[in-house]
Amino acid sequence: MDRQDNKIIFTDDKGNQTELTILFTYKSENTNKMYVFFYHEDTPEDIIVGYLGENDEIFDVETDEEY
Repeated sequence: MDRQDNKIIFTDDKGNQTELTILFTYKSENTNKMYVFFYHEDTPEDIIVGYLGENDEIFDVETDEEY
């Protein structure tokens, strides 16, 4: 993953790149995680949520409590 301005570029195992737009970020006091809300330009109504790891990796939100 590469972050530039308000964009995230994901590269899959085959080298294909997907650019997503960051809607906003949020630091939770409850979980002490930085959450990232983003979307693909083709489907802006589908908001994707993940959280940042130590090396800027984005992980899936897996529990209802985090949502």
